[in-house]
Amino acid sequence: MCQQYGINYVETEEAYTSRASFLDGDLVPAFGERPEGYKFSGKRTKRGEYTSKKGIKCNADLNGSANILVKVATRLGLDLSQIGRGCLTQPVRFYA
Repeated sequence: MCQQYGINYVETEEAYTSRASFLDGDLVPAFGERPEGYKFSGKRTKRGEYTSKKGIKCNADLNGSANILVKVATRLGLDLSQIGRGCLTQPVRFYA
């Protein structure tokens, strides 16, 4: 169905995507490949909120989504340098 609509479907595992900080450029290892003693720089401070080591707050789901994008970027040939902090800290809200 994706091909029919021109969507490139890529399946990946989601290990560590909610613990790593996209804003701080944390390593997002595959499941079982986390280096011994590695500590993620940010943390989930409350439900729906993630705080980077610099104190920048963002939506936790957006942080995890950005980290999933990091995992597949090389396979898709994507340049993530254009993704700014505002995408995570000031998301656009849609109301139905």
